[in-house]
Amino acid sequence: MAFDPNLPNSQQQDFVSVLGAIRGNENDLNDRIKAQENLSLAATKNEVTAARGLRNTVNDRLNQSLDAHGDLKFDTLRSMMWPASNDIPAFVDSLSFTVNDNRTATYLPGLLLRFKLGSVYAYADISASSYAAGTDKTTVTLRRPVLTAALSAVSIGVAVLAREDINLPAINKLLASSANIVAVKVYDTRHDSDGGAWRKKCNHTSWYNETLNTATRGASREFPAIALIVAETDRLTIYDATQAGLQMWMVFNSGGSVVGALYALGYNPTVGSSITGIDILNGQLAITKKETSADWVAGLRLLDFPTETYLNYGHASVKRSCFGFDQRNGGFRVSQVSTSSLDRRTNSVAMAVLPGAPINQLTNLPVATIAIGTDTGTFVINDNQKIVVGARNSVTTVRGFTDKYHLLHHYSLSGDSGGRAELVPMHSYKTGAFGNVYMNGGIARGSGYVPSIPKTAIHSSAILDNNTVAFGVYGSGFYLADIDVGDPDKSMSAWIYNDFVTGWMPSGTVMATLANRKTTDWSFRENELTEIGAVTEAPVATNAELKAYSGFSAENYLTCAHSEDFDFGAGDWSILFWMRDGATTVNATDDIFALANDGTGKVIGGQALGGTGALRLYTDDGSTGSDLVDSISNVRSTGWHLACLSRQGSRILVAINGEIEATHELSQSGALTDSGTTLKIGTRHNEFTQGQISLFRLVSRALTIDQIRKIHRDERPMFEAGATVLLGGNPTDIQDMDFDKSTGQLLVASNEGVSAFNGMRRTHYFDLTSGNHLTTDTMRSVSGENNFWLIGSAAEAVALADEKNIREPAITEILQKPEILFSRRTTDATPTILWSLPVFEGEEFDVEISVRAKELANSPAERASYSKRASIYRTVGENVTVFSVDNLAADRETTASMDCVIEADTSNQLLRLKVTGMADKTMLWHGTAKLIGGNARWAK
Repeated sequence: MAFDPNLPNSQQQDFVSVLGAIRGNENDLNDRIKAQENLSLAATKNEVTAARGLRNTVNDRLNQSLDAHGDLKFDTLRSMMWPASNDIPAFVDSLSFTVNDNRTATYLPGLLLRFKLGSVYAYADISASSYAAGTDKTTVTLRRPVLTAALSAVSIGVAVLAREDINLPAINKLLASSANIVAVKVYDTRHDSDGGAWRKKCNHTSWYNETLNTATRGASREFPAIALIVAETDRLTIYDATQAGLQMWMVFNSGGSVVGALYALGYNPTVGSSITGIDILNGQLAITKKETSADWVAGLRLLDFPTETYLNYGHASVKRSCFGFDQRNGGFRVSQVSTSSLDRRTNSVAMAVLPGAPINQLTNLPVATIAIGTDTGTFVINDNQKIVVGARNSVTTVRGFTDKYHLLHHYSLSGDSGGRAELVPMHSYKTGAFGNVYMNGGIARGSGYVPSIPKTAIHSSAILDNNTVAFGVYGSGFYLADIDVGDPDKSMSAWIYNDFVTGWMPSGTVMATLANRKTTDWSFRENELTEIGAVTEAPVATNAELKAYSGFSAENYLTCAHSEDFDFGAGDWSILFWMRDGATTVNATDDIFALANDGTGKVIGGQALGGTGALRLYTDDGSTGSDLVDSISNVRSTGWHLACLSRQGSRILVAINGEIEATHELSQSGALTDSGTTLKIGTRHNEFTQGQISLFRLVSRALTIDQIRKIHRDERPMFEAGATVLLGGNPTDIQDMDFDKSTGQLLVASNEGVSAFNGMRRTHYFDLTSGNHLTTDTMRSVSGENNFWLIGSAAEAVALADEKNIREPAITEILQKPEILFSRRTTDATPTILWSLPVFEGEEFDVEISVRAKELANSPAERASYSKRASIYRTVGENVTVFSVDNLAADRETTASMDCVIEADTSNQLLRLKVTGMADKTMLWHGTAKLIGGNARWAK
């Protein structure tokens, strides 16, 4: 019934049913609050609690907790989800903002929006939205003025009161005050192989049944769905991120060792052993320890929570304990089970489940592969328990595995003043000692073509998506490297520091300039510009950090003398830059840049056309003729545009904003090399008087369309109003990095705070002035997962999170049909292992492979493709056998000497895929393999 709280009590006997409903709703709310144990619905809980009391106060109590329809009152903002709009808003004024593209169907009048203004939120509903085709932007107008220039993000409110949806308030929590923090880790069990189902199967363990609410054990039994792990030199603490206040869940203390026994962490003060790194996967916690003298308590520790087993890999032996984890801080008996070659001086650890990993029959979870960085190389404990080693005689740090299962590590060789980094392919670290496979998908160092790192040591790194890697270097900020493992010539890097950012520099970049400094070349080729007169430097947009360059005239421009790097001859080249033609009416044809010798007539030039507003590329070899090609788009007075002008083989092209707009077959045949060539930016014959230029790059290679599109997509947000793109503070050392895949945020910890980047745009900056419990700017470790950030400084550990919606993790058994990806290059006709898989005793299965090969050349002439299925088995006590191979399609080869075979390696008990390329030709091979039938195999 509808009720009126103002009626007299005598007319409200029917309220018994209403009160019953209130109690039901109250119980429901209490269950939700208890299940999540957070404070997100505290206001609602207080309203319901206030409704308890005597019958004669029912009017007041009902009026407080129910509306006129008998529904519970909810705080509007707390009962809503705030999904990201995926738009980058640009501040206009306090009542309006703009976003790219036509978004009027999304920003409808009446919708409630939430805005991120620096470190605070503001809310307002939409009054109107309109789209302007000329600027390709939608303007959104609000009903009340709430916006400031600090606007960085917008979310659209969605009202949700479903039982499983809970709004978590923003988190800013001091977890520990300590000067000994060495590593932190956010662990979301939903990303485990079984989605975290193992957490529900541990009620037989001692740690599940130990006494709660002690100094080393928290208030809940189950392993946290989301755990925050803080490692100090001699202590490790796990916090429960699903509990109110992020309560401590379990503590591991170090202790002195005796013969045959040790504390779970182990500690021997006479040799100074201490924790150096942590990782965790599928309930298996890996801890590296290091000491200065021979002591077996250092090395690698593996603590498996589901089975409650413990392994210690020391310098000579592997020791095991099956005693309960409830004894972790007391006598912890161990026994030797095998020998070990692992260097006890361990620095770091990373874990991953690889395709084809065997199943642990006790947990029904796949066996992880573990990589360990030490003072003498990188060790890998494969899922068959074999230990292999690479980068010998090097101090190495491992950082993890890419989506394609390449192992990222970096190291310095003896006497090496710099740092090296590489992605080690799976076939290398699974089949034997892999040595130094420098540049097998690696990063060059020194002053060569990019991707490159400066001549200083790499201090940290992180893996992003799709083989994109970040490197932090001493005194030089950090690098993003987009690595093409199959063809490193198609890799790119970008350099980001506290006062400049280069944008993407494709491999072969010979100049990267106009990146917040007028004359500096960031490409390591040292082709510095010279400023003639005075060129204007100003932000590319209101309150943006990236700079643009303008004010060009016959007296004011930028130039560079001849460099052999500019002698492209008759080869490929690309010229990249962002431009804005500010002319509002038809203007003269203006020269944006020219690489020319006016005496011989040899030139590569770019022009903004006065009549059509198009962008023109023109070339002339000075003898056989000239060629030109114009864009379709009108770039005049339409905002910022990315221009890519390029020669690819026998044609030239113009690409605008990531798309090729026009091409032209060359008529000239002469080389463009000329010792008298100079580069001018902003002038040649007619000055670019009303234009702006930023991020100018010369490249000695042709770019692929995928590269051009990626450059546009990643750099475009840098040109929005308010875009922060630089490292926060004035850092001299990048200490740690991590990538939150769920939000696409790269976290960079330095001696000046923590900066968070989404692509090339900085979204957050935390330091001791941010009001987040930090008392120092010196950061040692950082970890991010699902927008939950954990910072370890030189003085404390702090947990941070934006307000968000979360539900109890869905637990599902995830058994995926394996699909294995691989790629490799061949440079001759030597048979080469493309992929391999260990086969265990008693296994029997089929494998389907699909392989393609293509010559790496501008005009590839050689190609091949293969599709096969084979049956494989290994009898107990016998060798692996391939007893049947069928072609699913006819082999296709331009040259019959190429080949692809499936075979057995009986020495190492491997199934192998071997390919044969061509002499004097570089072939790129790539493909997939699927395991079918037989014993269960896992793919992450």
